[in-house]
Amino acid sequence: MSDQERYKRFWEIVAVRLLHPTQLVVVEALSRIDRPLSPSLLERMSGGTISLGHFDYHCKRLSTLGLLEVVGRKQRRGAWEKFYDLPELDG
Repeated sequence: MSDQERYKRFWEIVAVRLLHPTQLVVVEALSRIDRPLSPSLLERMSGGTISLGHFDYHCKRLSTLGLLEVVGRKQRRGAWEKFYDLPELDG
């Protein structure tokens, strides 16, 4: 499967499962930046227009749906910052 076909197939799967605009922002950012991101980084990228709590909730939700996976953790100020990335999607 070519990269273009994989991209098209990914969006076909995502479109059916996404129910909230913030989830679309998360997936779009990850697909364009092509590196793991945390809810904190996503909040900064949004210029604060979407809250950290909002990104955190939707990243967890997307992970539950199998559209994101936790690929790293970093301890920050007594809490763990989770980094998410898009999973490899097979047919």
